[in-house]
Amino acid sequence: MNSSDGHIAKLSKAPLQEVIFEAFWELDIDDKSRSQYDPGFELAQGVFSNCLSKDFPHHVKIAPQLVPLQLLNHKPVHQFWRAPNEWPVIQLGPGILAANVTEKNYVWESLFRPVILQALDALLESYKQTPKFQKLSLRYIDAVEIDGTEKDSFLQFIESNLQINVKRAFDIPGQIKGQSIQQVYSLSDDSQLQIAISNGMKNNRPAIVWHTVIVKENSFSPDEIREWIIYAHATISDLFKRMLRKEYYDSLK
Repeated sequence: MNSSDGHIAKLSKAPLQEVIFEAFWELDIDDKSRSQYDPGFELAQGVFSNCLSKDFPHHVKIAPQLVPLQLLNHKPVHQFWRAPNEWPVIQLGPGILAANVTEKNYVWESLFRPVILQALDALLESYKQTPKFQKLSLRYIDAVEIDGTEKDSFLQFIESNLQINVKRAFDIPGQIKGQSIQQVYSLSDDSQLQIAISNGMKNNRPAIVWHTVIVKENSFSPDEIREWIIYAHATISDLFKRMLRKEYYDSLK
């Protein structure tokens, strides 16, 4: 993660790859088909586009033309960019609002949080009835290239730099092909903190990839969403600094 708010300076060598915010809301059930659908989406998508047209004029529809919207529930259908492939991007679909940014353009306080709030305001203006928000998620994806054998480099990196020890006290007749660690914690506000570390790729090279995610399922008012994203970011920012060994953290400055 790239620490870049207030008292924590932006890391010049941050391993951050992407930050993703998502908000989900309840869907209705069609009386005939019994399938779920977002009744306000058809009208809202045009209003939403107009609300963002000044700052995010480049619109891309990413859903296949012939796929019914009912099959795209809680999946992005539209993307809104400042210019082609210029991050951040705002995404909208039936029952979902998302905002994504990469490390290059990530600054929490002055850039990404305002984008989330702008997207939320546009959504509220687009729907005649305020969506019944039911789930929020803030995800940070980090990745670091590694050398050496997959077994040694994975274990060595997470022990030396992420302060996590994994030991196996028995032999297995085979060569290891992949490794992953996942932990889930319940936080004081009933959010869940998820940490997942695994083998992956970065720049077409072997890498350690870790996801740090805070998720909360509840009923949310717009003001509660605004408060929660501040809490979620502060929690992940603090965890990132405590998780990394001090010498490794300092090497990223």
